[in-house]
Amino acid sequence: MLPRRLRRLKNYKDLIAALGAPDGIPLLDADCKVCPCYLPEGIGGGATGPQGAAGADGAPGQDGAPGAQGPIGPQGPPGPKGDSGDAGAQGDAGAVGATGPAGADGSTGANGAQGPKGDTGDAGPAGPQGIAGDDGAAGPAGPQGEPGATGPAGNDGAPGAQGDTGPAGPAGNDGAPGEQGPAGQNGAPGVQGETGPTGPQGDVGQQGLQGQQGIQGPTGGVLAFTSAALGADVQLAVSNVYVDGPSVTLAAGTWLVNAHATLIRNATTLANYTARISTGVVHYASAQATQPSQNPHAVTLTMTTILVLAVQTVVKVQAATTAGSTTTLLKAATGVNASGNTATQIAAVRLA
Repeated sequence: MLPRRLRRLKNYKDLIAALGAPDGIPLLDADCKVCPCYLPEGIGGGATGPQGAAGADGAPGQDGAPGAQGPIGPQGPPGPKGDSGDAGAQGDAGAVGATGPAGADGSTGANGAQGPKGDTGDAGPAGPQGIAGDDGAAGPAGPQGEPGATGPAGNDGAPGAQGDTGPAGPAGNDGAPGEQGPAGQNGAPGVQGETGPTGPQGDVGQQGLQGQQGIQGPTGGVLAFTSAALGADVQLAVSNVYVDGPSVTLAAGTWLVNAHATLIRNATTLANYTARISTGVVHYASAQATQPSQNPHAVTLTMTTILVLAVQTVVKVQAATTAGSTTTLLKAATGVNASGNTATQIAAVRLA
């Protein structure tokens, strides 16, 4: 009994195409007849009889379990090309009908005479997929292919579980002492502590020896004096850069010069302040003060010196800070309880 997918074939050409043929043996002879070597046993090469009438459809059988999908069969010969009909109006798409059960295969009729080859017809619409046929017999094994290229190396495997901890080894010998490391940097200076209470007054000391009489000085009296005060606040915006305060012009001679500078900072940060009596090039006196980080804070620096000038000279007060800021000011007046522009001044008295 032939397998179901072979029994449905219409002629032996389709049977031969389905089974395949060995290399080198033609399927048809010179008269376009099937070579007897491909015919089943008992079928001769006589003339093909007329095609028998189609048998009646058998009663629908129960649905069998679906078999494994068989290989795709060869395409049948094209039918004769029909006359082209007039194009009909496109109808509405019909609903998809349910698939009916497969009927039992009828008996295969005798093959009729092969008609002349018709013209190639237009490709018909794809028919519904047929029921999977029985599995065909396995073909002979093909020749072994060439070995494939070596695949890439596999990823590293996951690390294995940690083993149990081994017993503790004997204690090692003490190592030689290391070299002494470099000394660490000095820490930042601490905040200045509060001033301690005043101690008790000491005993009056013994009177010292009388000093020698000094050289008689010139006739008393002030020859000349001059002074100046800062008219407006000056910012110390850049660290360690002196800014100019008030100045006086002194003629050649000997002068006693006194000056004081008041500075205020309206921000935190520890700051050092310096002031000097100077021409800007030659410096005659200077003073310094340090304030902890406090907002606000103020300092007043006082200086005095005697100048001996050979020519007329402009002498001025200058001030600087280590914490330059637009909130650090050389003040014209004090920040609280101001008494006019008297916080930063210079005064000179001519002695000779």
